[in-house]
Amino acid sequence: MKPEQAVMRVCLSPNERGSERHTALANVLQRHPERYVVSWEDPGIDATIGPLGVEFKEKADFVGSIFSGHLGNQRRQAKALEIPCCVAVLGSPLDVIEAIPTQGPNGYKDHKEMYRDIHRVIKGDAALFASGFPPMYMGSDYDIAMELLVARANAMFNNNIALPGVKAETTQEAMMRCLPRVGPTLSTEMYNAGIKVALVAEVIRTGQDGTRSTEFTVIKDPGLLRMVRGMGPKTASGIIEALK
Repeated sequence: MKPEQAVMRVCLSPNERGSERHTALANVLQRHPERYVVSWEDPGIDATIGPLGVEFKEKADFVGSIFSGHLGNQRRQAKALEIPCCVAVLGSPLDVIEAIPTQGPNGYKDHKEMYRDIHRVIKGDAALFASGFPPMYMGSDYDIAMELLVARANAMFNNNIALPGVKAETTQEAMMRCLPRVGPTLSTEMYNAGIKVALVAEVIRTGQDGTRSTEFTVIKDPGLLRMVRGMGPKTASGIIEALK
């Protein structure tokens, strides 16, 4: 029987109530209402979805907030939450560039002015990324954007970092996943409990009297693996090292 998932708290700023972003987020959360507790209060930024803080930005708002310095204030508020936070930009990088105003106080901007503003946005993006408040370009589809955000928050909440296939964070875990009914969670628990997989060879020994006996030996010497056709010294050493 699959264990129940712990309840995750979702906190939304009242400013988000009734927005398209809120509607799309609610649609995702309502599929499994038993997994989430939603409250309307100001967390300092637009939302906290479990262990993930999110500041939502429409394309033009993202540009304006970089130019005005408002994102600097929001970055300070996000840092105070002491959890990973991001700026969820509802658009692509190209959408953001195309949202830069083409007119200024003195009329239409010339090529040099537009080039300067594009680089202001790029530098702002880089500064946010480097400071731990990275922009995540979610695209313009609200439904897909909220699916991604909730999935990321859930992966953080449950420490679910396993990728498809038998690959794992360690060779030992990957090997154990090949065992019947052993998945990512159980293989990690087995590894943490000190259980390991080892290579074993069937060795035939001949005594002085000519009798032969068979015994199973844990392979610790790369030289023993070299008996396998096509096994090179680097491969043999790498296998032994990975299984230590």
